[in-house]
Amino acid sequence: MSITKAKIIDSVTLSKNIIYELQKKITIFKEKNKKELHIAIIQLGDNESSQLYIKKKIQIAEAIGIKISHQKFSQNEKEDNIIKSIHNLNQSKEISGIILQMPIPDNFNKLKLLNAINAQKDIDGLNPINVGLLFSKSNQCFIPPTAQGCLELLKFYKIEIKSKHIVIVNRSNLVGKPLVELFLREDATITICHSQTKNLANITKLGDIVICAIGKANYFTKEYFNENATVIDVGVNKILDKNSKIKTVGDVNFENVKEHVAYLTPVPKSIGPLTIAFLLINSFIAAQLNNMQE
Repeated sequence: MSITKAKIIDSVTLSKNIIYELQKKITIFKEKNKKELHIAIIQLGDNESSQLYIKKKIQIAEAIGIKISHQKFSQNEKEDNIIKSIHNLNQSKEISGIILQMPIPDNFNKLKLLNAINAQKDIDGLNPINVGLLFSKSNQCFIPPTAQGCLELLKFYKIEIKSKHIVIVNRSNLVGKPLVELFLREDATITICHSQTKNLANITKLGDIVICAIGKANYFTKEYFNENATVIDVGVNKILDKNSKIKTVGDVNFENVKEHVAYLTPVPKSIGPLTIAFLLINSFIAAQLNNMQE
């Protein structure tokens, strides 16, 4: 039997701790203010992965006392109608957080829709105001939960970030770009890669920490990493196993890589649970802000 060299760093304990502490705060908030925490999720189109992720959000949120409203629009819905719905949610005193579920169909103007969300209810941290505040080193903004989850998982396992070379294979507003700012705050040196990066393995091999988030199942093999690397797998992909059953895997080929690196996250116990945990933390902060303004 082969011996696993990598220390497996999953998010189970950290995410449970966060949810447990958050539930206590929510209970106190509801008793003190005599009001519910209420999040609205807006879904555009019929993306199957979105449906599953929304279901998971609802399950965890409701378990700790957060109410969820799910508004689903057809891919052919007029954009003005969606913006009108967002404006109504902005005005509602009952709604403290708004999520525009990603991805959205290409026929919609994503920036226009995100800009329509009140920045103080934008718990995904994707409104241009929150993005600008984040890169202005402000602490008065919502940070995208997946990026926050990556940072906090490293801190939880006491993996050194300062002065380390971190390679991020993603340039989205959800993961790559906010991680650049978060890691700069920790005095790391960052290289960001993307679909047009040439000789990717030559770059990722240089990373003390490598963040993989490209949405391609089992893409990264041991040739992409050095033996002292910490590998954070953000990818969540559905494939068929040898028995034709659906299996969840990451962007990293776990079995191939696990004996080659120092630290490795296992999917599905990687960043996904922390994404939801920090999203719910953001929703609690938004509820506090909303309550202060009433």
